Amino acid sequence: MEFLTWLENTEFCTWIRGSGSIWAYPLILTLHTTGMGILVGFNWALDLRLLGIARQIPVLAMEKFFKVMWIGFWLNLITGIVLLAADATTKMTSWVFGVKMLFIVLAMIVLVKMEKTVFRNPASLRKSPPSSAGPLIQTSRQTLRTGSQAAAVLEPSLAGEAQYEPANAKLLAILSLVFWTLSITAGRLMAYLGPQTGIK
Repeated sequence: MEFLTWLENTEFCTWIRGSGSIWAYPLILTLHTTGMGILVGFNWALDLRLLGIARQIPVLAMEKFFKVMWIGFWLNLITGIVLLAADATTKMTSWVFGVKMLFIVLAMIVLVKMEKTVFRNPASLRKSPPSSAGPLIQTSRQTLRTGSQAAAVLEPSLAGEAQYEPANAKLLAILSLVFWTLSITAGRLMAYLGPQTGIK
């Protein structure tokens, strides 16, 4: 507790918390919110696509989302550390903050797993099976198993080439939606629960 008190009362943290400058707490909080919006917004767009929404968009086209999501993550992490340090004695002793961080960690684990499973893993994701349909869009859904690779789902593509989606992609998408929802909810509840409100 002594360390938290010292940290909270450093010159920088005192300035962030108590300064009336727009470049202090208002800017840091705005950047933190922006980072969260970028990270969660793009992640949810990917989740919803994996769950079957907007099937005309090829899943592989969304691989570029990860660069943007990681920018949002680092922005959120850096500003989050600053906000945490400025209010260390309150946030670090709040169980609600602990719950929020738990779900953020779980959501990020799912995100990394999703990147490896859906985009990094299979060469099969980037290959199309032979088809006599030519440029026609394939609309049938089939379950395939090739060698040691996991089952995959055949889905339509804008170019008429089939893509393969790992069978556990939908589970990862559901977990991602749940974990981000719970983390955001816990973050909002910090204003109403915890030591700063007197409600334990």
